[in-house]
Amino acid sequence: MLVLYPIGKLFLGAFVLAGQVGFYLGDLMFGKRAKGKVYRFQWLRTFIANNVAAHVPHINVRFRKFLYRLTGMKLGKGGFMGQNGFLEDLRSENVVLEDNATISFGVTIVGHGPKRNITKPEDKMVILRKGAYVGAACVLIPGVEIGEHATIGAGSVVSKSIPAGAVAAGAPARVLYYKPGYGPDAENTPAETKNETT
Repeated sequence: MLVLYPIGKLFLGAFVLAGQVGFYLGDLMFGKRAKGKVYRFQWLRTFIANNVAAHVPHINVRFRKFLYRLTGMKLGKGGFMGQNGFLEDLRSENVVLEDNATISFGVTIVGHGPKRNITKPEDKMVILRKGAYVGAACVLIPGVEIGEHATIGAGSVVSKSIPAGAVAAGAPARVLYYKPGYGPDAENTPAETKNETT
């Protein structure tokens, strides 16, 4: 009898913990949570996003995206998510990748923290529009939007939104030129040339 009591407590504790984790994962999947409050199981979301999903081999990109969705990220169809990055894990709902958006390996996305003139959590979203591409080892800070079919060069620090069809690079990233059919004049003209002629 004395042996059954601690074993029973162990099983009961495991059952309660499993139930809490299960409900937590369900809330994450369906986007249900109390606004303005940090998740109760923050450690679990961090573990899923940056200890498991970030290290899944390239051949399992669908599984990696499934894991990131569990944390609350909004991910569209297609595209690619590289390994060994560090993606927002405190407010994962602030990360949005639309259809066919791609982030290469080693990318850091930050969707929370202090930023001048931005106080609301929803204004700190990082959004990659359809077909956007972010190169290896880039850093995206809160409140930026990468426009449709825009390309960010490897190692860039994106502190301002990048328009659709732009090719940008640097720290901070700046527009170098536009792809055909995009830009102020819808021409594939280098940004420096446009500035000199205006």
